[in-house]
Amino acid sequence: METQKPPIRVVIPGRVYRPDTVDATHLFMFHQLEALVVDKNVTMVDLKSTILQFVRAYFGESTKIRFRPSFFPFTEPSAEVDVWFEDRGKWIELGGCGMVHPNVFTACGERSIPKSIPAGRLASVSNESPCASMRSTIFDI
Repeated sequence: METQKPPIRVVIPGRVYRPDTVDATHLFMFHQLEALVVDKNVTMVDLKSTILQFVRAYFGESTKIRFRPSFFPFTEPSAEVDVWFEDRGKWIELGGCGMVHPNVFTACGERSIPKSIPAGRLASVSNESPCASMRSTIFDI
C-alpha cells in the first residue's frame, strides 16, 4: 500500500510451509489461494458473499456452506468455511477467512477481506478430482 492506494483486490496462489508433523490431517507443505480486498466500507457481508460465489462456482450451485467462528491473530472477526458433501454425509473444512484486524489498518483507515483457501484442499475435496479418492483414503474425509 506504499506504492498503490486502495482499492486493492488480489488473489495470490502459492506454497505454504509449516513446521507441522505429518499425520492424517496435516502436511508440512501445501498450496493455497490467498485473496485480499482493501477498500472503504468493506464488510463481513462482502467476505461471505464472495466466498459463497466462489464455492458455488467451483463445487456447483446447490453447494451448502457454513461459517464457524474461529480465531486468527490478524483477522477480526474470523471464521472457518465448511462445505457439505452429501455423498460423504459430512461437513469438510475448506479454509479460514476473516476481516483484517482493525489495528493492522489503523494507519491508513481501510478495512479489507482476506480469504485463504488451500488450493490443494479444493482439488482434493472436489468429486471431479483424481485426488479425491486418494485423499479420502489417506485422510478419511
